[in-house]
Amino acid sequence: MLTRQQARKICDRILDYSTAKRTEVTLSDADSSLTRFGKNTIIQNVNSRDVNLSVRVVVGKSAGCASTNYLGESSLRATVERAVKQAGAVRPERNIAPLAGPGKYRRVNNFVGRTAALTPEERAEAIRYIAAKCRRAGIECAGAYSSGTHVLALANSKGMFAYDKSTKAEFGVTVLAKNSAGWAEGASRDCAKIDAAKLSDIAFEKAVRGKNPKAVPAGKYTVVLEPAAVTDFLMFMGRGFSGQAVQDGTSFLAGRIGKKLFGDNITIVDDAYHPDNSGLPFDFEGTPRRRVVLVENGVVKNLLYDLKSAKNAGTKSTGHGLPQPNPYGGLPLNMVVEAGDSSLEEMIRSTKKGLLVTHFHYCNVAERRELVLTGMTRDGVFLIENGKIKHPVKNMRFTESVIKAFSNVEMISRKRIYASAFFGGGFVVPAMKINKFNFSSETKF
Repeated sequence: MLTRQQARKICDRILDYSTAKRTEVTLSDADSSLTRFGKNTIIQNVNSRDVNLSVRVVVGKSAGCASTNYLGESSLRATVERAVKQAGAVRPERNIAPLAGPGKYRRVNNFVGRTAALTPEERAEAIRYIAAKCRRAGIECAGAYSSGTHVLALANSKGMFAYDKSTKAEFGVTVLAKNSAGWAEGASRDCAKIDAAKLSDIAFEKAVRGKNPKAVPAGKYTVVLEPAAVTDFLMFMGRGFSGQAVQDGTSFLAGRIGKKLFGDNITIVDDAYHPDNSGLPFDFEGTPRRRVVLVENGVVKNLLYDLKSAKNAGTKSTGHGLPQPNPYGGLPLNMVVEAGDSSLEEMIRSTKKGLLVTHFHYCNVAERRELVLTGMTRDGVFLIENGKIKHPVKNMRFTESVIKAFSNVEMISRKRIYASAFFGGGFVVPAMKINKFNFSSETKF
C-alpha cells in the first residue's frame, strides 16, 4: 500500500507537470480480499489491488478530468495532458467550485493491523462453523467474508494535501431452509470485533424459527425494526440534508429547516469521528469534516455543504463534499442516531400485537416531498402477540413515509451497531419500535 510519503511524491509530480492554474489530484490504493460461500462450501476466494489516479484541471472556466491505473512517469505526464486537453474541448461552467486550502485534520484510528493481515485461512475458519452447522441440519448457508485496506490521498494546487489509511472487514451470512431464510451481518474496521459465530447463530435461528410462515393481512402494524432495517431509512434520508438539494428544491427538507419534523426522541448527527464509524477526517475536496447535528429532538437543525453549494449559500463547507464534478452537494456519509433507553427484547415484550422485521430489501422512493419509501421485508419476519413471538410471517411490502415513521417511534434501543447500507457505506443505528407502520400488500412467499 502507498505510504504517506509515496502518495505525496506522486501528487507533487502531477502538480509539477500541470500547466493549469488549478489542478486537483485524487489518488486511491485499495487492497481487497473476499471469501464467498454457498451451499455450505467456499466457492470463491479472490484478492485484488486497484490503484487509481484521477486528475482534474480547470483552464479558464472549463474543467477537464483524466485518470489512470498506472503510476509510471510516462503515464503520469500523459494523464495530466489528457485532462488539460479535455478542458480545452468542453463548454465553460458558470459556477466552478473553489479549491480547499491546507487544512488541519483530526487524528483518527481507521487502520487496524490485524484486519489488514487477515488471511484466507482465517476467513475460511469463520465460515467453517456455519457451514458445518447447516450441513448437520440439512439446510444451506451462503454469504461472504471480506477484508481490505484502503488508502486515499488528495492534493491540489492551492497547497492542500490529505492522506488516510483505513481497514474494513465485513461478514454476512444467509441461512436458507425449505421455505424460510435468516440473515445477519457485521462490519468493522477491526475484524476482532466481528463475532462470525454469533452472527451465524442468529441467521441459523431465524431460518429454523421461520419455517412455514403464515400470511397476515396488509395494514398498519406496530413494528420492531432491527438496526439493519433502520439503516435503509437513513440511507434515503441522507440526500435530503444536502444544502444543494434544498437550494434546488428537490429535498424533502425544503422549507422545513428549523421546524419539528420527527418525534422528540429522534436526534441524528453526522459524525465521522464516532468510534464505531470509519469516516475520513476530510471530505473528497480536502476540507476537514465537521460533526454536524442534523436533527435534534425532532427538529431539523442543519444542512451539509461542499465548497460549491456553500459558496452559493453564502456559508462555509461543512466538510461533506464528494469528488467534483458533484451535482449532489454535501452528503452525510457517517450518520449516527442517538441511543434510547430500551432493548430489542423489551420492545418485543411491550408489544401487544406487531411484527418483528430483520431488514428490508429493494427499497425505493415512491414520493419525494414526504419521503415515502416502498420495499419488501426479507430474511425473517415474525408476528408478536402479547409480548412474545408467536409465529413466522410471509414477507410483505411496505409503503411508508420516513417522516411519519420517525414521528411514531415509541422506543429506541440503548445498543447501537454499525450497519451497512444497501447501496454502500453504513451508519451507527439502534433498533426501533414504531407504531402505525403501513404494509401495503401481502406476498406469497
